[in-house]
Amino acid sequence: MNFRTGLIIGGAIGYIYGTKAGRGKYDQLLESYERLKAEPTVQQIMEEIEGTPIDKARQVIAEQLRSASQRLRDTTQQ
Repeated sequence: MNFRTGLIIGGAIGYIYGTKAGRGKYDQLLESYERLKAEPTVQQIMEEIEGTPIDKARQVIAEQLRSASQRLRDTTQQ
């Protein structure tokens, strides 16, 4: 993963944690993430790092994001 990709992903994560924009903006960001993840270049990078320490770290981060995302959904639904 190059610096630019890391910066974009880091910005997205920071936005999710820091925003108070509401559910609509969250859903829009999640949709953008899904489109990014579907890009052939991103898929190729993911295949190249599979099984490496970077991949293990990505899996831990992804799980943490899922957990945070669920907490955010629970909070906004109340």
